[in-house]
Order: sequence, then C-alpha cells, then structure tokens
Amino acid sequence: MKAENEPIKTYSEFWDFYVAEHCEPLTRYLHFVGTLLGIVLLVWIIRSGNWIYFPLCLVVGYGFAWFAHFCRAQQTCLFQISVLVFHLRL
Repeated sequence: MKAENEPIKTYSEFWDFYVAEHCEPLTRYLHFVGTLLGIVLLVWIIRSGNWIYFPLCLVVGYGFAWFAHFCRAQQTCLFQISVLVFHLRL
C-alpha cells in the first residue's frame, strides 16, 4: 500500500485513488446529476445551434462534481491528478 502523500505514478494507483474518492453515495449522485445536465445542455446546444453556450456544459458538469468533492472534504481529487482524469474520459 502506498503512503498518502506519495505521488500517483501508475494507472492502477490512480484507479484505486479515484474509486476511493467516489465511494460516497452523495458524491456519485452529484456527479451523475452534473453529467446528465451537461449532456442535456449539449443536446440543446447542438439542436439550437447556440455554440456560444458550449462552455456551459463543462461548467455545469464539472461544477456539480467539484461541489460534491468540496462537500465531502475530498478536495485532493480536484486538481491533483486532473491530467489523468481527462485521459480516462477520452
């Protein structure tokens, strides 16, 4: 088992950390709501052609997720490994 302050170096270590950060039901629920609203906004933007609102999808989607982490005092997940999070979502 790795020490708490030790940097994440492998995908396996990242995955264990990511799952632990999202184990609370409220955290998962807020992530789900943010993702769902972001997708709904994206569909609306595509259908209406109002591309200027595209950043709103990201703000809403990530806003709910970040709020969930702040509420659960899991702030380390926010920016510590953001590059790996974006890589996993591709």
